Amino acid sequence: MTCLAIFLYAAGSLLAVQYSHEIGEGRLSIGTVALALFWPVTIPFVWCWGIVETVIEAVRS
Repeated sequence: MTCLAIFLYAAGSLLAVQYSHEIGEGRLSIGTVALALFWPVTIPFVWCWGIVETVIEAVRS
């Protein structure tokens, strides 16, 4: 089970680096490294923030 968890974390980290590398125009930044290391926390946080912004915009209009 531990090996599976490590594998999933490593695979998620690689996908996070690839995604942030693509949206960062090929530059490796502190944000990219942070996303790669802490993706189990940052990605849901960003999704939730996007939902909150969408709701705020819907209420404003």
